Amino acid sequence: MTDAPAASSRVSETGRATTIKASRIALALVGAGLLAGVVTWIGPAVLWRQVVAIRRVLAVLIVLGAFKHLLRTLAWHAALEAEGIKVALTDLLRVRIAAQGTAHLSGLDLLVSEPLKPWLLRDVARVEDTLPSPLLEASTYWVTSLLVTTIGTFVALTLMVDTHIVDIRATLTIVLVSLTIFGGV
Repeated sequence: MTDAPAASSRVSETGRATTIKASRIALALVGAGLLAGVVTWIGPAVLWRQVVAIRRVLAVLIVLGAFKHLLRTLAWHAALEAEGIKVALTDLLRVRIAAQGTAHLSGLDLLVSEPLKPWLLRDVARVEDTLPSPLLEASTYWVTSLLVTTIGTFVALTLMVDTHIVDIRATLTIVLVSLTIFGGV
């Protein structure tokens, strides 16, 4: 008598899993159809010429993107280990790619990717335990990106503009704002 509810719940879970799989297959087919439509509209020959024209740059971008994800995952791995949570680096890479892909598809980037990472690790550790590490890693990444962008903008301004024309007040303002943002003042 106690086996009947367990059996019926298995049937309902299996039915739900089949529905989810079917909807994923349908979405993949719709996506492939849309891609085929775009390729047909643009023209395969034109598309191929563009891919050939950017092949070296595209390869560099793919390698740099993979390197960025590897570095960020290593930082996340170190943060998790500092909390006493052991997760394989390959599992963290999978979680990062899944979270980033979902975030890019949703258009909400950080609002989706960062909370999704601890949820995807829920089989390894409690969500509450894994939540601080991706937030710390993402915060460090974005602050560092802001610093590099600020420095890059400053260098670009000094290279693009004649140094005699650049107002010293603008230079000091950039430096003071940068120092204030990054805790120097």
